[in-house]
Amino acid sequence: MIPHSARLCLLALAAFFGFSATPWPALAISCDFTLTDLEFGVYDQVSGAPTDSTASLTVTCLRAKKEPAQVRYNLSLGPSGTGSMNPRGMLGPNPTPLFYNIFSDTTRTQIWGNGSAGSSVMTGHIRPIRKDGTGSLTHIFYGRIFPLQPVLPGSYADSITLTIEF
Repeated sequence: MIPHSARLCLLALAAFFGFSATPWPALAISCDFTLTDLEFGVYDQVSGAPTDSTASLTVTCLRAKKEPAQVRYNLSLGPSGTGSMNPRGMLGPNPTPLFYNIFSDTTRTQIWGNGSAGSSVMTGHIRPIRKDGTGSLTHIFYGRIFPLQPVLPGSYADSITLTIEF
């Protein structure tokens, strides 16, 4: 017989990021953003180990002029759909959220957020933008579902707003 925890459906953080970007007025720069999914896979509710995952966000900028330049920006995440930043919660068939968080460091101690509730903002600095007018920087971020949560089998998801300030 398969243990109950092994029958849980695939869990994924369906991150629907909304972009808010304002370039520096003195520079003619356009930036694009590429985001990979933060998917956790199957969560074992009786395991004492957390369920971890990673994803990335790449910022690629194009400068209108061909001379070298630099771009600085801040990346902040809002709270989860449950309204909480620490911990965030994914909603599913269970009335209680499946608690998780997103971190900016490999040790998963620095919560990536907007500076509230013990979180911090990620920063980026693309320098120099090459003479061909392009530059990019990839940010890796780290997800963790906390262990030993009594949740019902099913899919859990969340929606978070990402704000990018130049």
